Amino acid sequence: MSDYKLKVGLYVLTYEKDYNEVTKILGVQPTRAKNKGEGICQNGNWSYDIDAEETLSKSIRKLFSELDDSKLKELLNTFEAVISVVLKSNDGAPEMFLDKDILKKIVDLGLEIDIDIYTAL
Repeated sequence: MSDYKLKVGLYVLTYEKDYNEVTKILGVQPTRAKNKGEGICQNGNWSYDIDAEETLSKSIRKLFSELDDSKLKELLNTFEAVISVVLKSNDGAPEMFLDKDILKKIVDLGLEIDIDIYTAL
């Protein structure tokens, strides 16, 4: 059995702006958020994470199903955002394939993907 953890979410840089503006635009509560200057936070940020599925494509599809496309486009007029993928693994990994429909949607929305891979849980 593989020993890994996959996390997928939307990560928004808020910089000087209040992260509550992101919450208001998207209409979903963040998994975590901080304004600039809170603790050691040098740039404000807002994150919405989902419970990952068994593949990367399914996980991103699930994330998009919980967010409204028109609200995401509105958000991207003001804020920088990426699809954040974090894989922590001691052994093995899920399928990291992205089908063309998912890639097209990411491009059409104007998003980028940030993938971080760590070798210890």
